[in-house]
Amino acid sequence: MYMGTELSALTQITPNRESPEALPDLHIVRPPELSEKPSENIPSAQSGRVERNAMGIYLRDINRYPLISREREVVLAERIARGDKEALDELVNANLRFVVSVAKKVPGPLDLEDKIQAGNMGLIKAAERFDASRGYRFITYAVWWIRQSINREMAQHGRTVYLPVNKQVERKKLIQAITNLQDDLRREPSLSEVLDFLYLKETEKVEKKLTEKLGRKPSEEELLKGVAELSKGINEEKVMSLLSLDQEPLSLEEPLSADGKSMLGNVLPDKSREDLLSAIENQDRDDGVIEALNTYRQISPEHERRARIIELYYGLNGENAHTLSEIGRDYLDGLSRERVRQLRNAALNDLRAMPAIKRLAVYCEK
Repeated sequence: MYMGTELSALTQITPNRESPEALPDLHIVRPPELSEKPSENIPSAQSGRVERNAMGIYLRDINRYPLISREREVVLAERIARGDKEALDELVNANLRFVVSVAKKVPGPLDLEDKIQAGNMGLIKAAERFDASRGYRFITYAVWWIRQSINREMAQHGRTVYLPVNKQVERKKLIQAITNLQDDLRREPSLSEVLDFLYLKETEKVEKKLTEKLGRKPSEEELLKGVAELSKGINEEKVMSLLSLDQEPLSLEEPLSADGKSMLGNVLPDKSREDLLSAIENQDRDDGVIEALNTYRQISPEHERRARIIELYYGLNGENAHTLSEIGRDYLDGLSRERVRQLRNAALNDLRAMPAIKRLAVYCEK
């Protein structure tokens, strides 16, 4: 992961060098300026400026919603479970910036604005279903719903990969087997339990076929011979392969039970979540920096300007990362690159001394 030398004592932040995109009508925050895309009659250069302005307006609008603590998430989740609409709005709006961050990193044929809109719908679903009693942060849960919603939107409008019929049948049987095992255990099964369950079921089928063929119950030796090939066909690699195949992108939050509480991701090995945990740590890091920036910028107009430089340089708060020259030219009325660098360094020195930043030191040691 890229880590700027100037920020090494602060935290790790991955710059995103994508160009700003247009942002149309969204479901949560809808400034009037974003309700329509630029007219086709607008010259291309002017249209590009309008689109960048629209994105800027949206980002500024969602940035006014404060980040919330883990404790606040618990309170809101309990209120949402009781049907509190205001609590749902608060939890969703506090995480709109996270949707922008996820949408930028999901590759695919959709425009960024369409990914963000789809991601916001996934965020709403996650907020409605979030169970804080399970002990993890909301974004840990929400990231899968956001990605799933974006991927499903791309599957509908982009290229769809169709599975051979035999693979579809195998996968359907596997999901059904996992569901049945979950019902028997009254909890989410581990991957090893799934493998044992599949082996047992296949052994029962072999025994039934041998009984019909021989006209009697097979001996232990006959049964062992009949199931000798099963161990080659029932293994972790095959199960993982089938779970990863689908006609549309598969989410680890795919429900395995009617109430939606048992999720596919619960039966996968921890290794499959290493990238997710790393991403969540990065997001916690970014959230900590953003929280510190929001406090820092309130000190004075000069501190507001310095905080803005940090956001633009490192790509925080949904912004794309910019060079020092770009920041001075496009955002600070032609300020020189050297002066922007001095202001950035001054802000970093101030931020390093803030308690919120010091709490993030544990991440930088990994």
